[in-house]
Amino acid sequence: MLIFMLSYDIINNLTERYNIIVGREHIVYFENLIRKQEQIYNDACDYGILTKNLNMSEIKEITDDLKKTFVSYREEWFSGASIEFFIPYEIDNQLYSGVKLKITYANDKARKIKFMTFDLNHCYQKEPGFIND
Repeated sequence: MLIFMLSYDIINNLTERYNIIVGREHIVYFENLIRKQEQIYNDACDYGILTKNLNMSEIKEITDDLKKTFVSYREEWFSGASIEFFIPYEIDNQLYSGVKLKITYANDKARKIKFMTFDLNHCYQKEPGFIND
């Protein structure tokens, strides 16, 4: 959780000073969802938010918007899917600093539960993460 809060503070400070971060409003949206996540099952460590408590059309719209700007990595499996984005906010010594956003959808057909998990982590990488035009 410390990493998450660090990225939030860095993003807010940079945005207030330079007003340059593409995708900032999307990061803030998902940070608010992260705060609402709860343990899904009593007997497992899965966490997230039940889809019936989410505005799925808004999440889809934001995800589609991020896919237009940032490179995304997608995985699918029989009971769900995930998508991951790197959203940069600074470059230093040929390394881009930013946050990695991962959105996971799970459909537990046996228990009849659908939920989403949201993760934000501060990280560095060599590529900026933007889609080349």
